[in-house]
Formats: sequence, C-alpha cells, structure tokens
Amino acid sequence: MFLGCSLTFGIGMPKESCWTYLVSNMLGLEEFNLGNGGAANDTCFRLANYWIGKLKPEIVFYMVTFDDRLEIFDQNDEIAWNVYGQGLQIEPNRAVDHTPAYGKGVEICYPSDLNFPGYGLYKPYDRRKYNRREKDNEQKFTYEKWAINRWNGKLNRQKNVMAVKHICENYGVKFCSLRADVIEQDKKSRDSVHPGIRSNKKTASVVLDHIDEQIEFS
Repeated sequence: MFLGCSLTFGIGMPKESCWTYLVSNMLGLEEFNLGNGGAANDTCFRLANYWIGKLKPEIVFYMVTFDDRLEIFDQNDEIAWNVYGQGLQIEPNRAVDHTPAYGKGVEICYPSDLNFPGYGLYKPYDRRKYNRREKDNEQKFTYEKWAINRWNGKLNRQKNVMAVKHICENYGVKFCSLRADVIEQDKKSRDSVHPGIRSNKKTASVVLDHIDEQIEFS
C-alpha cells in the first residue's frame, strides 16, 4: 500500500510505468495506491488510519510529502468529519479515477496562497481569490501564521510519519518511508509537470533498495 501525493499517484503517467506499480510487481504484491494529488501529510495519515486496518497490506510505503502543506477542516459538522475525517470517500485501486481525499469541508493550504518574506519562490498570494469571503481571509491568516516558521511543517511531518508507523505496528504491517525529495522532478510526464518514465524507474529502484535495507521478509 502506498501513501503520498501526486508523485505517488502518478499523474500524467501510464499505470504500468508508475514507480508504485514497478515496486509492487518486483515484490510480487498487490498494489494499493492511495496517493492523492496535492495531498498533505495530514491527508496521508487520514487515509492510513482508515485503510490499513481494512486492507491489512503486507507493507505500507509512505512517500512523505512536503512540509509546507497543511490540511485543515473548514466546516464544523458531522458530514465533513464522517466523509473526510474517516477517509470514507476513496476506494483502493480506484485511484486511477483520481477521487480526491479532500473537498468541501477540508482544504489543503499551500505556500502559493501566500505572499510574505521567505516565500519569494512561490506565486504571489492572489487577493482577488481570497477576498471573496471572510472565511477565506481567516484561513489564509491561520496558514500564514503556521507556515512562516518552517519548524511547524517539520514537526507536522514527523508527527504524521510516526502516527502512520504506529498504526502499522498495531496491525503487524511492515512500514517503510522516504521523503519525496528523492524523486527526480524531470517534468517529463504527459502534463509536463510531474516526473516521467525515466524518473519513475529511478524512484522504483531507490524505493526497492530502501525496502531491502529496512525490511526483513520471512
């Protein structure tokens, strides 16, 4: 079972060329790809919390996504929690449909939403987009306060990785993780944004080497 963002999901790639498929094929295991485009580490935890106990995979490989993404609930109601908090909206092996793990009720905040010192590499915060609703302004302010200090993102990553590992231990599932920085961003996929075939092959090799080092198979 794989957790991660679009770099795990394989946007713009034939399924048979995705690193998740290559790894599963080499290990002789069924592939459950729960990668979601734009996912935060919080998203990965929610999906892990719901699906590990149901699928009982032999291995969970978590391609840890980027520290500067933060997932927040923006609706305080039972529907949002039941749908997104419990991970009920995504079905394994239907990731090809790219059913998102978030939507109305849950938002992912990105650095591109902001414009303050330290984030000059990202596109400016679009005030026309966020001034439409007061709630958007509040959301932007909350994320700005969180994201302006990189240690918040680092701690959030560590908490989510440790939480997913703990869930695996509770179910007797092998766990392995790497940070998404290991993936070569060659932008050679069909959308000219995500990694292409050569990069996915290299990622599969790195992941397999890491699994071989970290996991003992009976």
